[in-house]
Amino acid sequence: MIYLLYGDDVLRSRAVLKKFRERFRRETGSAWRHIDCEDDEIDERLPTEIGGQSLFARKDYVIVEHASALPEKLAHTLEQVLPHWIEDDSVIVFYERGTPKNKLFKRIFEVAGKKEEFRSASASPSNAPQERELFALGDAWGTKAKGLAFIKYNQLLDAGFEPDAILRTLMWHVKNLALATHKKAKEISSPFVARKAVEQARNFRADEIDGAYFKLLSMSDPRGKDFLDTRLLEFLLKT
Repeated sequence: MIYLLYGDDVLRSRAVLKKFRERFRRETGSAWRHIDCEDDEIDERLPTEIGGQSLFARKDYVIVEHASALPEKLAHTLEQVLPHWIEDDSVIVFYERGTPKNKLFKRIFEVAGKKEEFRSASASPSNAPQERELFALGDAWGTKAKGLAFIKYNQLLDAGFEPDAILRTLMWHVKNLALATHKKAKEISSPFVARKAVEQARNFRADEIDGAYFKLLSMSDPRGKDFLDTRLLEFLLKT
């Protein structure tokens, strides 16, 4: 069965995605796969990740986030495996931010056995964690507001954000602070982000920023992602 979750109400859609992850863990332990198509290494990872079931699994359990972000060649690679997923008893969950308009999304929409659109309601609480809160978490760390960072981190987890997504955003944020520390703020594409990085970098010594970045970099190694949620919390509170 192929499921499709999409729409601009990130809070509700990610809450459902979180339930699928919990189900997968209950049913397979660690034998399910998570593919984030916005990952920097997706061009290397995708063919392997969609290559087939675990040798010990009767069916695939896969979560695919942001498939619409794939370049054309990789989109074609993913599209080729859809017939296999349709025919067998696998459980495949596609998650999309918003409602993409490209060919791959339309194809997934066509073949999905179950699909659910999450539309933002005008009555949604203004403090609901949305994707902008990923960047607010980085700002909390950059200003050494550890109590606020703790609160925002747990809000993101409760809203269904993957630790992987939080890790990538923190790495991006700390890398910008490192560029500012080493007088390379001009390499930051956004002037607004560059100004903020320069301001926050003053809160740290250069070796502290470099050490923080390499600590996050070590967490990004697929072989070291066990208990990533706990390791990120420790980073926010102790680094």
